[in-house]
Amino acid sequence: MNTPLIQPALKTAAAVLASSAILLGPVSPALASTSHTSDRPHAGHHHRQQVIPFTSATVQKARGANRWTVSWSSERTQLVRVYVGDEAGEESRRATGLTVGRHGTLTFTSRADRPWVKLVPAYGQPLEVTARVLGLESAPNLRDAGGYRTTDGRWVKYGAVYRSPALALTDEDAATVGGLGISDDYDLRTTDEAATEPDVQIPGMAYHHLDVLGSLGNPGTGGSQLPDIATAQEARTYMAQAELAMVDSESAKSAYHDLFTGLANAEGAGLYHCTAGKDRTGWANAVLLTLLGVDEATVTEDYLLSNTYFFESPAIQAQLAAMPAAQREIYEPFMRVEEEYLRSGLDRVAEEYGSMEAYAVDGLGLSPRTLAKLRARLLVGEPTRG
Repeated sequence: MNTPLIQPALKTAAAVLASSAILLGPVSPALASTSHTSDRPHAGHHHRQQVIPFTSATVQKARGANRWTVSWSSERTQLVRVYVGDEAGEESRRATGLTVGRHGTLTFTSRADRPWVKLVPAYGQPLEVTARVLGLESAPNLRDAGGYRTTDGRWVKYGAVYRSPALALTDEDAATVGGLGISDDYDLRTTDEAATEPDVQIPGMAYHHLDVLGSLGNPGTGGSQLPDIATAQEARTYMAQAELAMVDSESAKSAYHDLFTGLANAEGAGLYHCTAGKDRTGWANAVLLTLLGVDEATVTEDYLLSNTYFFESPAIQAQLAAMPAAQREIYEPFMRVEEEYLRSGLDRVAEEYGSMEAYAVDGLGLSPRTLAKLRARLLVGEPTRG
């Protein structure tokens, strides 16, 4: 059955298995420089002015060369000015447009591979947003972990944490990743995986090997052998059970402790990855977003995006298409993510620890000080009141 035609698919699957709006024209210079005198809050509104009022905001590639669309929603009807630049925090952003209303959409042109948009509301603090997915051919599941609103009204900062598959990058994609300001690369793969396909070395990025599976995933070190999988349902059950090892195993606890401690203390952005960027990485991201205050439905949506950017990628679909139908049916659950996989881990945390916060402290050994530093580094805005 293992013909040369399907060997690449078997190799990838084996690695995964082992891991288990009112649009106006451009803003005139006069309008862009207009004082915000009329936007000043009345007495008693100081706190509201510190809150980011946007409830959603996205930047996506639009049809046409160099065209992008930014869309957002706000807690209240108000005027929103839009500025566009090539990098985060860029002072020379150009005023691009404005809208009035609770919802806005604006299409703009930019030659940047990933333009940054600053939404400036009349009431409240501004928000910087950019495209979540970088669109890398050699790493389609490399994406920003930020850009989500928390339950208390703050936002997970864009450009501070990235999640990724293994960094087997083309020269062009390596250059793109090298321009993201990443100081630390956290490799969550096994020793064997990391040795077989080492990460591309990118100047300025320190490499950290944090083996989540430990002996469970390294042949010859006493780990259990993979079971025989005969049906797609058995494969899904296996993946849901494998999630438990990411919660319970000592190697996973040690790896995730070091990952979150590193992210809390890093000087630049952090990037973490496994092989496909969906299982060990997916759990890491689910834990991080939950600790930052993102609601469970949004955490789950983010987890499931690996189906779009990994499973549905041309390379994986071509590998699966090369398999006999019966074999493909069994392998697909290993190449996908399902809500039941994540649910297995979340339920174990609830049963064993009661909350993600308790899991972080009692299970991963993170100190309250580390969690506070993590939130201070990765969250923007002030929490809402009431």
